[in-house]
Amino acid sequence: LHIVIFMACGLMAAQCMLAFSITNPIPPLVILSIVNASVPTILRSSVPLIVHRAEWGTAFGIFEAFEAFGTFGGNLAAGFLRDLTATYAWVNIAFALFGVACFVGTMVMMVFSQEAAM
Repeated sequence: LHIVIFMACGLMAAQCMLAFSITNPIPPLVILSIVNASVPTILRSSVPLIVHRAEWGTAFGIFEAFEAFGTFGGNLAAGFLRDLTATYAWVNIAFALFGVACFVGTMVMMVFSQEAAM
């Protein structure tokens, strides 16, 4: 979970750098590449840790369905927001807010997992 928290912070930072700066976009794009390569791998590898072996097929199917819906819906929403506002700044702000939601959700999961361990 610590890596996911770090990646959520990277997502927020990179999206804010893209939204609010006029400097070279390569550093935030490198950060986004690292985040996009790391987080799905971590989440996909955590499925067998939390689901009984007999339910792995269903769990991975649900995981892939949500991932595909997020990819489709996220791209559709980003395009709609870009058309609505005529700028990518609001798209980057929206993705940064999703990073905040990921950060908060991961922190809540950490608190509950520590309470369950006690």
